[in-house]
Amino acid sequence: MKAVIVFDSRTHTTEKAAAFIAEGLKSFDDIEVRCFHIDAADFEYIQQSQLVIFGSPTYMASVTAKMKSWLESNAGKLKLAGKLGGAYATEQYIVSCLIRGGQ
Repeated sequence: MKAVIVFDSRTHTTEKAAAFIAEGLKSFDDIEVRCFHIDAADFEYIQQSQLVIFGSPTYMASVTAKMKSWLESNAGKLKLAGKLGGAYATEQYIVSCLIRGGQ
């Protein structure tokens, strides 16, 4: 199964969370996972993926304006119908604690 994690990240916190999620997915047999910042998204790989996960920092209880705009302008190119999907949101302090193992 192909899986893709597409994220926006200004401070690399959401990018680190994407890598953390990808590591977990790779622990299952037969899952190929790639991560892309929205500025470098591989639309062909996204279209071929059976699992698509989106990640964004939260600002004012929402995704970034850049992520929202990217999703709206690329909705047709993503071909998401029939795919498994997921989403995650980050807050820098919480992700930092998780990556450090609570230390």
